[in-house]
Amino acid sequence: MLDGLLIVLVVVVFFIWAQGMLAKENARAAGKRACKEDEVQLLDDTVQQQKIWLGRTNQGWLQVRRIYLFEFASDGEQRYHGKVTVHGHRVISVDLEAYRI
Repeated sequence: MLDGLLIVLVVVVFFIWAQGMLAKENARAAGKRACKEDEVQLLDDTVQQQKIWLGRTNQGWLQVRRIYLFEFASDGEQRYHGKVTVHGHRVISVDLEAYRI
């Protein structure tokens, strides 16, 4: 019985890790796409998780929600911040800080 419980725990931990990696990759791709559309440069080609919490979907299911931050530059001199909101592994919004052209 203990072996079965341990296997279930390992599978659950792996699932949570895999969903987190998928969410992070989707957030990075969305940030990169937003930067390309606005003709600014995504710095470091990465995002970092700022916040994680549980929320409910419209159907009432619990879902992990995350906010990722990234930096970008418009003129090569100053860094600006962007934010990607992810529900589950779906990107909900991408916001770029006001920047100088």
